[in-house]
Amino acid sequence: MKRVAVQLLADSLGLSRLTVWKALNNREGVSPATAQRVRKAAEKMMQEDGAEEAAVSPVSSGNVTLLVSRADTASFWMQMVDQVASEMHHKKLRLHYIPIDAMHLSISDLETMLRPDHTDGLIIINIYDETLIRFFQRLDIPKIYFDTTPGHRAEDLRGDLVLLAGQSPVHELTKELIETGCRQLGFIGDLCYAYTNILRWEGYCAAMRESNLPVEERFCLTGPIGAESYQECIASFLDGLSEMPDAFVCVSDFVAFVTLSLLADRGYRVPEDVRLTGYDDSQDFMLDNHKISTVHVQNGLLGKRMVHQLLYRIDNPTADFEEIFIYPKVLNKN
Repeated sequence: MKRVAVQLLADSLGLSRLTVWKALNNREGVSPATAQRVRKAAEKMMQEDGAEEAAVSPVSSGNVTLLVSRADTASFWMQMVDQVASEMHHKKLRLHYIPIDAMHLSISDLETMLRPDHTDGLIIINIYDETLIRFFQRLDIPKIYFDTTPGHRAEDLRGDLVLLAGQSPVHELTKELIETGCRQLGFIGDLCYAYTNILRWEGYCAAMRESNLPVEERFCLTGPIGAESYQECIASFLDGLSEMPDAFVCVSDFVAFVTLSLLADRGYRVPEDVRLTGYDDSQDFMLDNHKISTVHVQNGLLGKRMVHQLLYRIDNPTADFEEIFIYPKVLNKN
């Protein structure tokens, strides 16, 4: 069959690009009635346009769903959502925003909302619930994940995976602490929660190993820690220490802020008594006054990269799944 403008065909039939692509290429996942309807419409379009070799057009309009968890808990997530929405508008894509936890959606609700014949693609941000991840894995819809739980890779997620590089920035932060004279360094972050947390832990461990310094278990809080119980867990951890290390490498600015507050409650000064580092360069926490080095994430670049990758995935549904690393910049506040 001659090639047709897939997006125009999808729009005229009220179907997604993926459904049309499958129908035109005799792939599974499309009912015989829908496939026949698509092929008839394609033949009619070619006859009307005389399109002997009409190229498959890039996506100029389509339905993309953005699924986010706890986006209202920090400006970091809200900025990312805003940047994705801005890039979607620039690409003339229709965005459906679903804050999963705020809407209290069940799997049944999502099955109804995320029908493959009406959804061209998914961008999944900050979702670490295994039940939801298993549900997304089953969906035959192009999808992009921003981060995931430990143990998952792009192939088994059945979607592309965008990650913030963790080893290199946290390795650099840890080495800087060592260069300032710190010898006992702890780590605070839930390694059971996010894949990116594992990467940051690996960066910390590598820097300690290269400097011939031991990773002392007594100074490390590595989870599991529920998002709502961070303060309680870190407080209990600090109270159990017979002495403080020279510094704590924290998995995020949020964790650094909680640790800072709890240390102050216990009479410790930052950075005079204990040094801290963070990650995210979040504007929610006033960390500059305490010389807390962090890692700056370019949310604009991150949002664009996710949208561009989703468009590639929509146009290339059978391509190998990819893991894409975004490299942020260390902001040294020492």
